[in-house]
Amino acid sequence: MAWAIPSLDAYKRLQVCMGQVRFPGALFCRLRLLAVISFLCTRTKCVGAESQRVRPYRLQVETWLELPHSYSVISQHLLLEFLNRDDIQLSFSDLPFYNPAWKRVRGLFPPADEAALLNLKPSTIPPEGILRIAYPFVLQRPAESSAKVVVYGTTEWTVCQANDAFPSPAGISGRAQWEATDVTILTASEYSRGGFLRCGVPRERVTVIPNGVDLQIFQPAGTEARATFRKRQEWEGRFVFLNVGAMTTNKGVVDLIRAFLGIQQRHPRALLFLKGGDHLYPSLQLLVEACANQGIDLGALLQSGNVEYAADPLAFRQMAELYRAADVYVTPYRAEGFNMPVLEAAACGLAVICTRGGPTDEFTAPSFALHVNATLEPVGNPQDTTPGGRKQWLRPDLLHLQEQMEFVMTDEGETFLEKARQAGPAFIKSTHSWTVIADRIAQLFIGNAGQDSGGVGGNESIPEKGLSRQTASHAEL
Repeated sequence: MAWAIPSLDAYKRLQVCMGQVRFPGALFCRLRLLAVISFLCTRTKCVGAESQRVRPYRLQVETWLELPHSYSVISQHLLLEFLNRDDIQLSFSDLPFYNPAWKRVRGLFPPADEAALLNLKPSTIPPEGILRIAYPFVLQRPAESSAKVVVYGTTEWTVCQANDAFPSPAGISGRAQWEATDVTILTASEYSRGGFLRCGVPRERVTVIPNGVDLQIFQPAGTEARATFRKRQEWEGRFVFLNVGAMTTNKGVVDLIRAFLGIQQRHPRALLFLKGGDHLYPSLQLLVEACANQGIDLGALLQSGNVEYAADPLAFRQMAELYRAADVYVTPYRAEGFNMPVLEAAACGLAVICTRGGPTDEFTAPSFALHVNATLEPVGNPQDTTPGGRKQWLRPDLLHLQEQMEFVMTDEGETFLEKARQAGPAFIKSTHSWTVIADRIAQLFIGNAGQDSGGVGGNESIPEKGLSRQTASHAEL
């Protein structure tokens, strides 16, 4: 770092300051010399720090916009946070959707945030850092680029799957491709990190930073607002268990329905509300088929009014209303890399019942979460291996799940729910705001600046309306 020479005026001011104090000759000379050296060092540090801040760090985010997919939700929140930083010059690259049939959804974010996201543009200047959040993963940096590349991803099945990564341009595949990657893998939990390590990614190349939550939207509601929403949904007098997700096998929704059936027989006021991801996946169809395989007629349950299903995408503010209006969030998942609805529910003051032993252990606490015992076991054909070995998932204890669901309906359980309305938001606020998470991710780039690290479809809008119920007949299901 270059020395910064103080101006003549600055030196004269220093002389005046020193001249106001009288010391013996030799001591005075030494003190005067030390003061000058200290002054020069201070100036050097200041000028050095200023020179580092002259030009913002050029960061390019490559991802999907306008999707209610968890990867897209994560990246859009990060983009909004990066836009507010003076130390980042942000550019954006819109990647092709994993499924070409997916359609963009407008209205997920508040209008001002959505406008800011849609105004993002690519840059003609090569970036210093690249953050990729999409699927499949691209494990290589661009050709002839020295940019630091960070790739976000999760491993739900305790290992990487065969199709998780695009083929390497060099023809490397399988475990060798993961071992040879020269990018940094960013994942949301230690549980997920273990999957990348089992597939051969060098330990020093996998970083864990959890996902965040928008605390301006996902926050507790007053009693009156909650009552208004429950009345609109005709939930007055009901005890509502809520689950949100794609309804795929790894979400454990069939286990939830099986447990709920036993609860509902003993507690007729119990209601199960399922919010599917039908805009991206055939969620309802998948759930109907999975239930049928277990001898459960989902159509009859929907007709009974004790199970309700919403298929349409919801704005984040609508999702927050849903969390606040329910009584408990239940997710007996089998395979997850993080499970964002748990974070959102807790931020809204909703108590949580979730699988023990998975990623949610890392961001829940006994003050607002009840855990369900589970066993880790292999899944699938023994011959169907991945770069990291056989897939595994957690199998929740169905009886324990029922016990936890029944507990929250007791007087003692009501006390727990009341405490959770305070404990959950306080816990999440301290560590999981998107501002905090975005800063940690930014430091992956800015903290190492100068070091070599090794869409299609139409637009749809979300209508401003209440939640629609799925009451399809047996024939329609």
